[in-house]
Amino acid sequence: MNKSRFHTRQTTFRQLEIFREVAERLSVTEAARSLNLAQSSVSTQLGKMEQALGYSLFEQIGKRLYLTDAGREVLRGTRELFSALDSLEMRLAQMRGMTLGQLRLGVVTTAKYLVPRLLGPFCKEYPEVEYC
Repeated sequence: MNKSRFHTRQTTFRQLEIFREVAERLSVTEAARSLNLAQSSVSTQLGKMEQALGYSLFEQIGKRLYLTDAGREVLRGTRELFSALDSLEMRLAQMRGMTLGQLRLGVVTTAKYLVPRLLGPFCKEYPEVEYC
């Protein structure tokens, strides 16, 4: 039994990153802009990924882009994969005595005046931590 496995089908981390950006924005144009790539490059990479996986990941109806069932599964897996890689990167950095990672904040509108005062000193103390 010689089954081709997902990770051996020529799908690259870059393709997964491109796919995730398109899937989250539901726009090839916006994803290309965000990734600093030509729209044609994004479309080409998505096509190669779909061919390697054997599934259509998006469906276009009119001018709108939608994820297929397979696309939703690939997005879920892609998020899990990149989360695991981020976690590994943080653990390895901790072994070197560094603190790095991502800080994601969700605040109510009234907190927008308080957060910058708290975030400034944090950013100075932990320059390797990205925030978004």
